[in-house]
Amino acid sequence: MTRHAKLGQLIGIRTGYLSRSKIEEAVDGRFCLIQLRDFDNTRTAIDTQQLTRFAPGDMRKDQTIHPNAVIFLAKGVNKFAYKPGPLPAPTLAASYFYVLTPSADINPKYLNWFLNHPHTRRVFDRIAGVGARMPVMKKSDLADIDIPLPPLPDQQKIVELHALALREATLLDELQRSRGTQINAVTMMLAKQVGQAFLPDHPHDECQPGMADILEGEDAHHA
Repeated sequence: MTRHAKLGQLIGIRTGYLSRSKIEEAVDGRFCLIQLRDFDNTRTAIDTQQLTRFAPGDMRKDQTIHPNAVIFLAKGVNKFAYKPGPLPAPTLAASYFYVLTPSADINPKYLNWFLNHPHTRRVFDRIAGVGARMPVMKKSDLADIDIPLPPLPDQQKIVELHALALREATLLDELQRSRGTQINAVTMMLAKQVGQAFLPDHPHDECQPGMADILEGEDAHHA
């Protein structure tokens, strides 16, 4: 049976790492920092090998990202959540992120799914405001959001179903692009065959360009 709870009852919320000075990259730094620039265009992946390494001078041990943690972009219009995978070193999140630590009652990936759901994002817009220059989600507002909480096995099923849906969408997109490439190749081949049928039959017409010549010229132009 699905019950409902407030996010604040299920997760710990803390602000990401705030440096008192400019962060200086250090190749041999023992810590990594996740920043907004590290995400791909879909904001669903980061290249962990490209994370900034540095040596923070002032931090607490509990500021590093726990393996089950989810990070949440609290500032800006396009808020999103991200569940990091394995990280190459002790890693911190930049200060514009919240680091969310789930309790044993909620699957971290289910939490990530819920925070990225279009319905939840509309709730964010309503709470933080979409017209503000730099809308910010307050910790208290995030903690007060209502979340459906099915049993853990059902949470896992939702996570797996969502992953399958994303995979299907990716495959369909790849198939559509492949079909487009094949159709372009076939139609060009047919056009060239039609062009061959219009080649001149008389020697004195050989100086006149046929359709095949035109098509070949087009190929050379676009090569």
